[in-house]
Amino acid sequence: MLIDNFLNKTNRILFIGCGVALMYVINITIASLPFSENMSDVPEINEFKENGLVAFFFIAVLIVPVYETLIFQYIPIKATKFVLKNQKQQLQILSAIILSSLLFSLSHWYNITYIITTFLGGIILAYSFILSYKRKESPILNVFIIHSIYNAIVFAIDVSN
Repeated sequence: MLIDNFLNKTNRILFIGCGVALMYVINITIASLPFSENMSDVPEINEFKENGLVAFFFIAVLIVPVYETLIFQYIPIKATKFVLKNQKQQLQILSAIILSSLLFSLSHWYNITYIITTFLGGIILAYSFILSYKRKESPILNVFIIHSIYNAIVFAIDVSN
């Protein structure tokens, strides 16, 4: 695949930047569709904001990406590869990405826009996780950084509005 070749050969900063950029493009694209619901007015998230912006930033940019990387990328991807170890590698990878993305999106059940956006973003995170192994880099660290930077951008935009 052309994208695999490019991302395998690029440096880590560009690899992470591509992941962040793709997630942000997905967010903007889905948010601009006619059926989109407001993603910044979610009561469950607003509860966290009531604790103050510093606490919300700490939770959204540092705590949540670590937790979600372990729960929604590491565990489902490792489990899928283990369960399907006798299957072709392409089936293992595709199944792992779909399962990881589905679990990630269902944990963001705030509204249909969130679910769609996080499913597509989950594909980027799961793909980055798997590709990081091929790159012989830490998949947990790479996905954490992508997710953390993305959340920081969304946080900054949300706070500025």
